[in-house]
Amino acid sequence: MDLRYQNRREAGEFLARKLSAYADRAEVIVIGLPRGGLPVAYVVAERLHVELDVLQVRKLGIPGNEELIMGAVTEDGVCALRPEIAASSNIPAEVIEAAAQREQRKMMRQARLYRSSKPEPILRDRIAIVVDDGLETGATMQAAVRALRHRHAAQIVVGLPVATKASIEELRPEVDGIICLSMPEAFSSIAQYYDDFSEVSDEDVRKYLVEAEQWHMPTAGESGARPRAASYPTVPR
Repeated sequence: MDLRYQNRREAGEFLARKLSAYADRAEVIVIGLPRGGLPVAYVVAERLHVELDVLQVRKLGIPGNEELIMGAVTEDGVCALRPEIAASSNIPAEVIEAAAQREQRKMMRQARLYRSSKPEPILRDRIAIVVDDGLETGATMQAAVRALRHRHAAQIVVGLPVATKASIEELRPEVDGIICLSMPEAFSSIAQYYDDFSEVSDEDVRKYLVEAEQWHMPTAGESGARPRAASYPTVPR
């Protein structure tokens, strides 16, 4: 059955139930992909009582035809390319490199807004659950997964409310687990599976992260951070 969600919060609630085996484990961290993945990831992290963080990924469009995606790049500079697209469009390697560097500079500027002075979390030997609001081509998630491997995450699990079957099959060999709630046969866009698919701003992302940091502060006597009860930030859903 193809699922449809009221909004990203409801999608996060459904996804958190399927990920309940990871609840209350200090080694688990939820990584949201901005911007649309953060409202979903926030709910998952809050319900599982684990840490929340963010990993930026940007799509790389064909020059002159930005809607045709040739790959994606993360804030770490890790790329996942679709060579068949680049080759069929005769895109030189230096053009791809220039596009990746341009997007990386944009993400570095955004990182200052998202994180403020907060350092990146240490992922070595941890279980990273990577969450987005949906997946079409798979390039963004592939780049994110590879970046987390570079950061030495022990296990990587992908959590998605909806995705194409092709993107899931392409991603499966690169991860330790995938929880995808719906893989519709007829897939035109992620937005069609949400009643409310409102835009998520950079400021919204920052608010989610600030709020999550407040309810995930360590208490006295704990060796690792554990979340306290949370209230949702007042940002659009």
